[in-house]
Amino acid sequence: MQEDKNTAELLNKINKLKSRIEELEKSEAHCKKVKEELKEREIYQKTIFSAIQTGIVVIDAETQEIIDLNNVAAELIGVPKEEIIGHSCHKYICPAEEGKCPIIDLNQTVDHSQRILLDINANEIPIIKNVVPVNLGGREALLESFIDISEHRKAEKRLRSIIDGMVDLVFVFDKNGNFEYYNAPDVKELYLPPEKFLGIHYSEVMPEPVIELLDDALERNKNNEVGEYDYGLDMGGVTKYYSAKISPILIEDKYYGSVGVVRDVTEHKKAEKALRESEEKLRTVLESSPDAITVLDLEGKIMDCNQATVKLHEFSSKEELIGASVFELIAPGERQRAAEALKKSIEQGAMMNVEYMFFTKDGREFPAEASGSLISDETGKPTSLVAITRDITERKKAEQTLKESEERIRGIFESSPDSVQVTDLAGNLIECNQETLNIMGFSSKDEIIGKPVFEYIAPEHRQEVGQAMKMTIKKGLIKRFESVLIDKDGHKFPVEVSANVILDHSGKPTSFIATIKDITERKKAEEALKVSEEKYKGIVEKFLKVSNEIIIEISKK
Repeated sequence: MQEDKNTAELLNKINKLKSRIEELEKSEAHCKKVKEELKEREIYQKTIFSAIQTGIVVIDAETQEIIDLNNVAAELIGVPKEEIIGHSCHKYICPAEEGKCPIIDLNQTVDHSQRILLDINANEIPIIKNVVPVNLGGREALLESFIDISEHRKAEKRLRSIIDGMVDLVFVFDKNGNFEYYNAPDVKELYLPPEKFLGIHYSEVMPEPVIELLDDALERNKNNEVGEYDYGLDMGGVTKYYSAKISPILIEDKYYGSVGVVRDVTEHKKAEKALRESEEKLRTVLESSPDAITVLDLEGKIMDCNQATVKLHEFSSKEELIGASVFELIAPGERQRAAEALKKSIEQGAMMNVEYMFFTKDGREFPAEASGSLISDETGKPTSLVAITRDITERKKAEQTLKESEERIRGIFESSPDSVQVTDLAGNLIECNQETLNIMGFSSKDEIIGKPVFEYIAPEHRQEVGQAMKMTIKKGLIKRFESVLIDKDGHKFPVEVSANVILDHSGKPTSFIATIKDITERKKAEEALKVSEEKYKGIVEKFLKVSNEIIIEISKK
């Protein structure tokens, strides 16, 4: 009996277990179905998310980290989305500093506002932005969507440039002569405020000179002719100048009115006046210049010149020169070189300080130095050259005199029986004569020029030589200073040095010139004399001693 009861309970539990298994199987099937539906929905949402041509970024509201974004946003930022996700929005998309987020920290509303997006290179991209808060599975987030308006901004900028670039006043008249429309960069440029002339006939509001001008222009327009005028107008006590072009408005060859484009040419008039004054000043400078100034065409023909040019070549007037070839004023042997220089000046834009032999009217030759610059028109096209010529006869004489003087000095320098050395203030050898090579044992100046002279001074004397150089700078010279040098083979020998400081044109020391005498023989002679003196002194002392002894002996007797 008890056994049947236990069996019944066991069967009951088995049935309940089967029921539970069936429920779980159904629940699992349901979950699987739900998961599949969720996966399909997720794929669907991601497809839409990626397909939308608007940039979309999802940001964690608490950490301000980027949770997700679509391909459009990634392309704008310029980095694969995998490298963006997990980074702060301040690094990539928002120029605001951390702690100053317009949405989270400043509680601003961003609803289709014009904002800035940062790309990977920190470039600012103009966008239209919208931000809404969302909850993603209990996680507060911000859903940002934006559209790139860079091209729109560029188009706006181009249009703005065109509008801002309009410097002319524009007026439209109907066929009866009434002001119908205007456009002005600044209403202050108008003769009257718009409300005082729009819809009104020009003869009722314009001054008499303008009325006469418009009478003529509109009459011409009715005959399909264009009127062009220059006039002045009193604008608040200041006279301004204008250039106007008034054209007919024709529709199917029928006159419907006129349009006038008016340009303020006051500054142009001032510039013309300034140019005239500048030309007059330039002409004054040109004529007062002591140098010959000549304007040539690109073939070398003289177009203009100053009085100094006439005087330099000993002509009576510039009319004798204008139209002539400049090559006729240059010695025949140098004309080819001058022609090549002219061609080079046109190619390179200038020619500086080139010497030629020139002619005077009577055929006398003289040396001169010429420089030239190219003159171009407003398009950059070469039109002419201006040449400046200076007589260098006296300079050549001075150069020859200087050359002869230098040669004399060089002869004295090289023929000196003593070593002559020129050094910079640091003691580096700049120049020396042949005797320097002789006493130092060198065969060529190349072996010693540029080297410090201290290398050839006995070590124990270098400090006193340095002090002597400082004293020379201070006093200007030093005489008969004794030292010891070392020749190429390392042999020491005594010398006597006298030195002077060389000054530049401003009196500033630049170098030393020293005369160095080898006093080896003198020192030997002095030493021999000293030995001789010592020997003589001994003899005399001995003689005196003997003499004293003899005198004493004689005295005793």
